[in-house]
Amino acid sequence: MTRYCIHPRARERFSNMFSFAGATLPGADARTIAHPIQERIPKALRRSAIQIIRRPGHPSPTLPSRPAEVGHNLVFSVITIALLEGPVSVELLDHRMSLLRNTFRLMEHVDIGGSRHLLIAYLIVSDEARARGVAAGVLDVQVDEAGAVSVRDDKRDWTIGASDLDGLVAGLQDVSGLDYDPGPEHRGNALPGAQRGTVPEPAGNLWVTEQEQLSWMPPHDRLPHERTLSFINPVVIPPSAQHAAVELYANSFTITGDCLLYADEKWMPGVLRLGCPTSHQAGGAILHCPTPPDEAFARRFGLQAGYAYNLEALADQLEAGGMVRVPGPDIEAGSRRPVETSTALDDVEDPSPGPAMCPACFTFEQGVLRYADPHGQQGALVFDRAPEHQERYVLGDMERPQDRAFAYENGFDRLRRYTEDEIVMWLAGEGYERVDGS
Repeated sequence: MTRYCIHPRARERFSNMFSFAGATLPGADARTIAHPIQERIPKALRRSAIQIIRRPGHPSPTLPSRPAEVGHNLVFSVITIALLEGPVSVELLDHRMSLLRNTFRLMEHVDIGGSRHLLIAYLIVSDEARARGVAAGVLDVQVDEAGAVSVRDDKRDWTIGASDLDGLVAGLQDVSGLDYDPGPEHRGNALPGAQRGTVPEPAGNLWVTEQEQLSWMPPHDRLPHERTLSFINPVVIPPSAQHAAVELYANSFTITGDCLLYADEKWMPGVLRLGCPTSHQAGGAILHCPTPPDEAFARRFGLQAGYAYNLEALADQLEAGGMVRVPGPDIEAGSRRPVETSTALDDVEDPSPGPAMCPACFTFEQGVLRYADPHGQQGALVFDRAPEHQERYVLGDMERPQDRAFAYENGFDRLRRYTEDEIVMWLAGEGYERVDGS
């Protein structure tokens, strides 16, 4: 791993270089995903001399600069994952820093000041038509004062937490569908991770061999990089007369109205409905399974169509069987902070009023981006003015799963500040055309 010393005024530019995973960095022979880690520097070490990058372009350890004291400058370590092309030696195939398909690894970086930074490095290889390709990335693991650990994705707005690393790893396996790789020293160990204890590996730069990027379907060609794939990929269940649209993950469920919506471990969605209430069971109603897969899912948890159940009792039974409950849209709508914007509330809640737009078109007016994706599906993203830079925008709250998916798939980051020109030029680079909003 390489360290970089950055002038504070260059922090945003330096961080933005890593905003979009999959950029090919100069001097690298492979598509490289990079993740910066800000180090905590003790006061005693800030008098040490180091090369300082004042005007970062693409980071390179060979950029010339005169060594100077760390002082008030910022120090970052950068961990990378390289997607290699072409055949490699047997040594690389079995090397400890080789990342395996559809796995994640828990790593630990100890910085100059001795502080620990926990990281999740992952590789997704998907043959599914909806998102066929390869994606890799690194996520930070947060540790609170009580020792509880969590992983958060600000783009998708989810957090997975547990009281310890064993629980976190088990939960991440459930909702991501990926396998935990404890590293080559423990692969094939007879003891499961919970009995052995989850121990982070020392962090280092990783690579992915070409063999790990090949399709398992004939003709077994190399899969392309697919940036829409993320560590936890959601299942969007569209709205119906019985329920609102919801976003779930593998092995999860939620309750809305009289419906229990779920996504199984293979990301297959379904619904269990409660129909007519019963007089002999308080709060109970008859369970309906609309399709044979729904009925098979219910049987896995000892549930039977035509019997009376209470929704909370159903939820308890699914959680006891290892599924993860996600807050329903009714709960989420009441807990979100209001969007601070000059746009009328009706415009925020109704993302596509007015005449229909052409596919792959958008408008941007007064902080509201209205779009029609290449399939003609319309929606809107609301951008708030950044408090410290009124000429810049930050992506606001997104109520609809479709809008969150559009923002993520097109590379928008909730932590980044954008000018209007940057928003327009970025979408133009993605193949969208700006049209007149009048």
